[in-house]
Amino acid sequence: MHGDGFGAAVALGDGWGFAGAPGDDLLGEDAGCAWAIDLRSARPERLLPEHAGAGDGFGAGLAWMPGPHPAVAVAGRADTARPPVPGAIELLGR
Repeated sequence: MHGDGFGAAVALGDGWGFAGAPGDDLLGEDAGCAWAIDLRSARPERLLPEHAGAGDGFGAGLAWMPGPHPAVAVAGRADTARPPVPGAIELLGR
């Protein structure tokens, strides 16, 4: 969607591409999300934070973490569920 900021952050790993969309409004205005794209099939999957609120900006930062238990770290600009926390990071396993 226009204004979601899709691609604000990107990461690649193990046949997957990840894109942040910190302006996504599904869980509240600018709550954000990230997308996982299987590079073999181009099938996208929306990744939502466990706790989200308007203005969190989930998806503002991404990092792929390889290893025996690969995961993607997704950062948000704020954590409105636990003020005054300036941001949060969630680890999402693949």
